[in-house]
Amino acid sequence: MNFKILTILVAILVSPVYMFSQCTFVSSAKTYDATCYQDLCFNETGSSCTGGSFSVSVVKNGKVGFFILRYAEVFDNYRGKVFIHLDDNTIITLIDKGKQWKVNGNLFGQFNLTEMEIKSLVNSNIRSIRFWLCSKHMPTDMCDSAIEYYNLEAEGIFLSQGIYFGRKSRIDFPSLISELF
Repeated sequence: MNFKILTILVAILVSPVYMFSQCTFVSSAKTYDATCYQDLCFNETGSSCTGGSFSVSVVKNGKVGFFILRYAEVFDNYRGKVFIHLDDNTIITLIDKGKQWKVNGNLFGQFNLTEMEIKSLVNSNIRSIRFWLCSKHMPTDMCDSAIEYYNLEAEGIFLSQGIYFGRKSRIDFPSLISELF
């Protein structure tokens, strides 16, 4: 009798933790497994790591996937290609297919990943991501300047809601993606 109660209690306590530790992505009424969004830093020194201003997620769709950008600013759209710079000095180039949307002040962009690009992400960590943003309120020439975010270990990170965190470890994208695929 005590074993049944213990089993039920463990199931009740563990299930919510397990359910919330997995991230999903919903598109066109279909749900996909995904990595949780990972925040990157604005400059190479790591001194500007504002939590939540720019983050990325990788979504599984069979053997291929999607690379999702989330930018928490007032821009209207991503413009052009996205370049993912890896630690092994290779570059993955993602083409803009126009899959963009805004939710709660966040601009999202969806870019396709091939099976080969997924293998590259499993074999080498992301060093930085370069992309272009544009707004209808910006002069056209400002839309031609690239923005780059870095995957760094950093100290003194300002997170949302005024929370200040002391250290940010470098994100291990290969582990996250290999667990997903």
